[in-house]
Amino acid sequence: MQTVTNVAQIDVTFHTIEETNMTNYRVGHKCDRCDPIRDPIIGQGERFTIKIISELFPDAVIKTQVPLDKLLTKDFVEDMGSRAKKETIDVLLERAIEQDVVIRVQDDRHKTKQFTIIDSRQKWELEYCGYIVIDVWKEDCPQLFKEKKFDLAKNELKRVLDNHL
Repeated sequence: MQTVTNVAQIDVTFHTIEETNMTNYRVGHKCDRCDPIRDPIIGQGERFTIKIISELFPDAVIKTQVPLDKLLTKDFVEDMGSRAKKETIDVLLERAIEQDVVIRVQDDRHKTKQFTIIDSRQKWELEYCGYIVIDVWKEDCPQLFKEKKFDLAKNELKRVLDNHL
């Protein structure tokens, strides 16, 4: 195990690459669990989400910032506009036996009309392509977004996951 400290000075322990498997698509290489802490693309709540998911699903492959077009069928990709081609998925949980899970960590800006339309389209396309899509909202998991009290955040996220899995 390796302990790292993120920008917010929160101690977080991640497994090394030998213990678990994770790909961060934004940097385009295999990485150990500490790279997501330093990745500026990762938003509020995602750091704890990754840590919690790695504990809850130790045998799964976790991918972060996965380009949307890597998850959709050719038909959807061909119809994507330039803006949609820039979209990424916060966390992809690839499970060996069960259906793969897309986790979208949604702050308040995703409640605006523009984001609601984009997110609805994205969710429909992902579900059509066989993914379970779970939205983790700030109002449902306030401790997760504060990234200070890990145990409380873990309970919040587990509750959301239990409603979908």
